[in-house]
Amino acid sequence: MRGADYSAAGVSCQLAARGQVANLPLSRYSRGVTSSRTNWLAGAALLVVFVALYLFTLDNGLRPGELAGGDLITHQYAQVQGRPSNAPGYPLYTMGGWLWFRAGRALLGAGANPIPILSSYSTLWALVALALLYAICLEAIGQVRRRAGDAGDGRVLPGWALAALVTAFYGVTYFFWYYAVTSEQYTSSVAWTLAVVLLAFRWERGGRDRALVGLAFLMGVGLAHQVTVLAMAPPLAWFVLSRGLPAREGDEGSEGVLRLHSAARTTGRLRSAQDAFKASLPAGTSDTATQGERDGSILSRRRSAIPARLWPALLLAAALPLLSYLFIYMGGAQHPEWRGAGEWSSTAQWFLSFISTGQGRGELTWSLTPFLTAEFPALIWREMTWPGLLGGLAGIAALGRRRALFFYATIAIYVAFCWIDRLGNWYQVIMPVYALLAIGLAGGAAWLEGRAPRAVRPLVAAPIVLALVALVAYRGVASYEGADASDRSDDTGLAPGWAILADDPPAGTPIFATQEEALSLQYLAQIWGRRPDLVAVDSRAARARIADGPIAVTRAALPLVPAEVHGDSRYSALGQTLTWVYLAPRTELPPGLAPPQALEPEPRQGSVPAPRQGSVPAPRHVDFGGVIRLAGAQVAANEATGDLVVTLVWQALVAPAEDWSVSVRLTQGDAEVIQVDHVHPVAGAYPTSHWAAGEVVADAYAFAVPPGAAPDGLTVILYRRLADGSFANLDVARLPLPAP
Repeated sequence: MRGADYSAAGVSCQLAARGQVANLPLSRYSRGVTSSRTNWLAGAALLVVFVALYLFTLDNGLRPGELAGGDLITHQYAQVQGRPSNAPGYPLYTMGGWLWFRAGRALLGAGANPIPILSSYSTLWALVALALLYAICLEAIGQVRRRAGDAGDGRVLPGWALAALVTAFYGVTYFFWYYAVTSEQYTSSVAWTLAVVLLAFRWERGGRDRALVGLAFLMGVGLAHQVTVLAMAPPLAWFVLSRGLPAREGDEGSEGVLRLHSAARTTGRLRSAQDAFKASLPAGTSDTATQGERDGSILSRRRSAIPARLWPALLLAAALPLLSYLFIYMGGAQHPEWRGAGEWSSTAQWFLSFISTGQGRGELTWSLTPFLTAEFPALIWREMTWPGLLGGLAGIAALGRRRALFFYATIAIYVAFCWIDRLGNWYQVIMPVYALLAIGLAGGAAWLEGRAPRAVRPLVAAPIVLALVALVAYRGVASYEGADASDRSDDTGLAPGWAILADDPPAGTPIFATQEEALSLQYLAQIWGRRPDLVAVDSRAARARIADGPIAVTRAALPLVPAEVHGDSRYSALGQTLTWVYLAPRTELPPGLAPPQALEPEPRQGSVPAPRQGSVPAPRHVDFGGVIRLAGAQVAANEATGDLVVTLVWQALVAPAEDWSVSVRLTQGDAEVIQVDHVHPVAGAYPTSHWAAGEVVADAYAFAVPPGAAPDGLTVILYRRLADGSFANLDVARLPLPAP
């Protein structure tokens, strides 16, 4: 039978697909279309559930340690600033994240918290991965049932239900869930792996050139992304080359077979369409289609190698993603500060060193000891659970010999690599393996149901469903506490930065702070976009800047000033957190505070408004023993900390001979509400014995007012401890507070 006859058979199959021949009546066609529609509606509903789950648990804060370094913070800076990420730079992922962040800011506004926007980029890839996993599970379930000769009439479990349950199980595994709601790239690696699997299955089933071109393109993407995903490249090459390519369309027998494939996909009833096609063939020719059916493909006439005409397209597709490395090279050339630690004679030398991932290779363990660790391989069965792990491994065998070998070989390579990386982040690298096991779990469930006689299939199906539901429930509950990244109590990493901004330092103020505070301020300035004019300086820069004018120092960094900045500095409070530090005594307040004569409050201009503030309606001056004058006082609420901040403005009438301590107390009626004492003014940093005559010093006191309290008075005491342990007061001032 030649091409024309096959073509006629192909037309017959297409008519059958429309319900116009007896072999495939319209009712069967309608059920196929309905089943396909149900599959995708179920998949869409599943994704909606996971969108809600992931958004509910989306990361919206930072721990202090996360600001210090690691993949999460590196990816965030890379995606906001368009800079290389960790070696080899993840150029495609980073450029996509840059676009995602810009779109999110445009949609939500420039003042929106950037952390959920950046984290949701991982969520996007997680949803892509789950959609691909669901589609592959449907494919695997259908493949297993076709191999078992199940036409579907006695089926109890719909494919969409099995696929949805298995996908849901994988979606709530701890590592996938956690990396779906935080700024990491691992969900995109899972999506890459599943895209490769789907295209490989599509090629095996349909044999189209574009599937191979797509696979070549994904190999290039792997080289421009997380290179560890290429662990599946050798098994994939075997999977492709061991079967060769199908005959070109137009070869003997190909036209009718390809049309049959199209008709079968249209109806969703592959076996019925094949039966119709085989019935139209002359005697002796039906064995070909039957063999193709057994192998998971309806095509049988194959060539043993990739034709020469296809190689240029494959090479071009693989090379195209590698052009993204120009982004890495140009970034390093234009911004040497982005290169990291090291010395390089040229941009090219740095680039080659960077993309060689020396740091990652340095984390590998090539010795036999320790052979195992507390986490490797125990985390594998903790993540998948024993039923999920064993069911997935066994179920892979049900996918067919070639697909099973493809999966088993990929898993073996991953496990071997993870053993070498067992002292590193292997638990992140192995995440795609869990997706392969999930596909095996779906195939195994379909195989178990198909092995049962039709009369007892409901009795077999019920335990399968219950087991999968139990897996989803257990894994979800077990993962929730660790994977939920929203509103964590320890997300205090940005609190020091907000406290600095609450003091509203003047534009361009150099700020000397601890490392934790500097990292927090840097994040708010560069990622959040709050006060980018402020810059944190180290001790060397602070020494240089203080010679030209005052610098602002955080309270936590004040003890470092004498040793690292200047040993004879002067101090004056700027706010609750910041203190002005300068060299010469000042007889008027430095920038940022009102003159001591102006007791009326002035609205603070800055990024953090003060919801409650005012001057203390006190006498213009209160002298303490003729030594120190209280020249003014202000009260304001600090939005960052919630404290009530009282700022006292002192002026030395003479050079004090003694060190006087300060006690400030809030009162309500005759009762004392709360008290704060400083051994020395300005957070204990500036003893009064160091003051010069006429010097003006601002001094801030923060009060955490108890709930329900409404202080209306202020008591200020200057005192010192005597040698016998008793106390002597220089003077006491009692002042009213402004009404709330």
